[in-house]
Amino acid sequence: MNTLVKKCICGLIVVLFFTSCASVQSYSYSEFRTTEPTQTVHAVPVIADLEMSPTRITYAERINIDISTFKKAELQAIVDAQKETVLLNAIKQHKADIIVAPLIDIQTDANHNLIITIVGYPATYKNFRNATPDDAWFVTTQCPVQENSSTKKDNPLKLFKK
Repeated sequence: MNTLVKKCICGLIVVLFFTSCASVQSYSYSEFRTTEPTQTVHAVPVIADLEMSPTRITYAERINIDISTFKKAELQAIVDAQKETVLLNAIKQHKADIIVAPLIDIQTDANHNLIITIVGYPATYKNFRNATPDDAWFVTTQCPVQENSSTKKDNPLKLFKK
């Protein structure tokens, strides 16, 4: 009997050993809706006046990177990013919303650093208002209605009638 108990205990230990080494698997499941409820939104065009400064500004920044260490493609990516940054800084400095007709000049100095100059007219948006039928001429020239649209081509503000 003693050997039978030993065999059972050994068998139990072997079974426990193999079951404890079994790989643990996890299961996760996610699902999405294949159809969404229908939603209809009508947006009213917003019109604003652009108040432009009569004085042209000049804003320049030196970018301290040695351009001679970059390949052409890398340099183009850097220049594109820096132009945007310098334009943003010019807008911030002049407390503007945009710079109208900006001219961007990029030069290098004797140390191969970039000098980016922005020249233009700072402007801010004022007098925000909903478009009215009197503004239809502007809406049709700036946002033309498509031929297959449900609105008539001659009245882009049809959706916004009271």
